[in-house]
Amino acid sequence: MGDPRRIRQVITNLLSNALRFTDEGHIILRSRTDGEQWLVEVEDSGCGIDPTKLAEIFQPFVQVSGKRGGTGLGLTISSRLAQAMGGVLSATSTPEVGSCFCLRLPLRVATAPVPKTVNQAVCLHGLRLLLIEDNPLTQRITVEMLNTSGAQVVAVGNAAHAIETLQIANRLLPHWWILICPISTALRLPGNWHSNIRRWF
Repeated sequence: MGDPRRIRQVITNLLSNALRFTDEGHIILRSRTDGEQWLVEVEDSGCGIDPTKLAEIFQPFVQVSGKRGGTGLGLTISSRLAQAMGGVLSATSTPEVGSCFCLRLPLRVATAPVPKTVNQAVCLHGLRLLLIEDNPLTQRITVEMLNTSGAQVVAVGNAAHAIETLQIANRLLPHWWILICPISTALRLPGNWHSNIRRWF
């Protein structure tokens, strides 16, 4: 689309023109999209424009009404601004009924920037994890996340159960555990828990 300042100037000029030639009734500002175009319309119920003058109204100081005088430079400037933005300014009018000016600007489809890095799911397939988590909800959520990543998880709620699990497991498959213990849980465990568990790793 075009420069916001230019668009604002065109709309201001069109509204000023409508106010100048409308004593009563309505002035309506519309905005909509039509395919690959953005349309801004200013419709008024003013004196209207003589059909023989309609093709000339974007020229400077064209006389549109004997009582109101010419259009001045506003429509000329607006038309040139529209062209500079790749658009067009057009008008339709019926004398004693009103006029409608339409600004059409091309829409440019925005494209999202390509991310520099692509997030990849962490694969934990084949890992056997021992999770120490004393909060049941946190434990369940963590286990589900780890299982989704392919890990085999055994979850316990305290250090004593962790040691018991390690004693049983290592008799069958020695040294196959990876310990996971969140800091918040570790701070609530007995002071020497890590010394008792460390020997299993």
